Formats: sequence, C-alpha cells, structure tokens
Amino acid sequence: MQTAQHKLKIKLDRLYKQRNHARELLNKLAHKKATPAVTRARKAHSNSIMRTNKEIDHLKVNMQKNKADTNKRESLKNMKNNKEFSSHSATLMPKNPSTEHSYVLLFVKNQSNPTSPQISSKPVEHGMNMSTTTQMGANTIPIDAVIGGMSIKDMREVRREVQKLKYWSNNGTPLIYHSKDINSESVQISDFTPSFEYMDGGTGLNSANISLTLTETKFFESNVKKKKGSKKHVGHKGAKKGSKNKKGGTKHHYVIAKAGYTYLHVARIKNTSLSHVESLNSYPASKIPMGARIYY
Repeated sequence: MQTAQHKLKIKLDRLYKQRNHARELLNKLAHKKATPAVTRARKAHSNSIMRTNKEIDHLKVNMQKNKADTNKRESLKNMKNNKEFSSHSATLMPKNPSTEHSYVLLFVKNQSNPTSPQISSKPVEHGMNMSTTTQMGANTIPIDAVIGGMSIKDMREVRREVQKLKYWSNNGTPLIYHSKDINSESVQISDFTPSFEYMDGGTGLNSANISLTLTETKFFESNVKKKKGSKKHVGHKGAKKGSKNKKGGTKHHYVIAKAGYTYLHVARIKNTSLSHVESLNSYPASKIPMGARIYY
C-alpha cells in the first residue's frame, strides 16, 4: 500500500519529466526562424513550463507539511512506546518535527504553571474597586528535570538531548509540552540551563540536570489581504513638483534648468536667498546641467 508521501513523490517526478520535456521542445525551437507558428509554439511551451513550476512549488509545500505531520505522529508513537514514559516523566517535541525521534524525555523534579496578570491600582470613589486587570501576561512553566539516567548507557546520548534543547532555545522553536499535570500545545524555551553534576540527579551516572522555563505562546494569522495580480515595475518615478527633497526633508518646488541658469538666477526670480537654494541642491554652481531640477 502506497503512503501519501510516496504518492506525492510519484506526482512530483511526473511533473519534473513534464517540465524537462517542455524545455527540450523549447530548446529545439530556439534556433528556428520566428514564423507565427514557431512563435506560438514557443509561447505555449514557455507557459507550460511556468504552470509546471507553480505546481511543483505547491506540491513541495504539501510534501513538507505531510512529512511534518507524519513525523509528529511517529514521534508521539515512539514517545509513548518508550518504557520510561510514565506519570513522572514529561516530553518536549517540536510542533513540526524533522524526524520521528524529534522529542526529549524529561524526568521532572519540580514544575509549576503560574499566571501573570498585570493589575493596576488607582484612587476611585468610595465603594469602587481600586484594582483592575489591565493585561494578561504570557504564562510560564518553570521546570527542574533530569535527562538520561539508568536507561541511557552512553553519556553522548545525554549530550545530544541537551543539544536539542539548546538548539530549540536559541532558535525560538515552537514546541509541544506534555506532562502529568500540564499539557500545552504551544510553548517556547525562554530560559535554559544544563548541568552535568550528575551526583545531584539521583538517576545514575549518565544523566544531566536541567533548569528551563517554557513560555506559552500564541500565533496569529495575518489579516492583511493580498491583492490579486501583480503590478508591473515601471522604474523609479521622479519627484513631482512640490515633492519631498532629499536634503531638506520638507516639500520644495523646483524649476527646470535652462542654458545660463545659475543658483543666483533662480534665487532672484523666485525671491529667495542664494544660500537657501545652494543648500537644497548638490550640483556644482558652475556645472548645472540643462534639464536638471533646481530646488528652491
């Protein structure tokens, strides 16, 4: 029975072959005389390649999502099949795991889940409440735990698990946390401190003590709607009369330089000072090109 990922892979291979075939046909027409029939054929093959590229990009996104979903299911399955998974253990796993083993098993010593509402106090009339909840802060989960222990015989495995946590902490990876008393579908590691003083772990030589803080997070979809179609790039538009000047930062008018124009001439005809005109323009006073904009 074919898996969904395998079916997507077959479809992707078919699209690659389709695109390569269209490119070969387009290359054969490259050196032919541009008759109406050849031009139409070239356009048809080019459009076919563009459509195929869009399908390939869309399919790759679906494959990545399918892979993440599959790895998540496999990670949960492996995690729960682990003999050490019991009421005194907890797990951290990425929301989009890269492999079926993307989880870390923690033996929790202490954990809590305090809330942090922000409360303001102000003087009010007699009989009215003086405190008001202004904002709900992000909930945090401080944890003291052990990684490894009697079930792990190689300290390198413990260090690999610690490196996972360090990587997730440094990159702000969205995680899922499950324990006996606390379950959160979206957290990030906001503080992480490992210690290899195994004597305090109480779980054997091959272990590491860790202290970490998980912060519960929420992600919102953007409410910005993209307009259909795309605007053609028509190049840089010059500043219109009365637009913002590069130097001044405020709006200034300009005149188009003609033969014999100088900054002094512009200052006189526009009834302003020479220093003001010179401060708004960057051309040398003796080399003002015809057609240039002289701001005043």
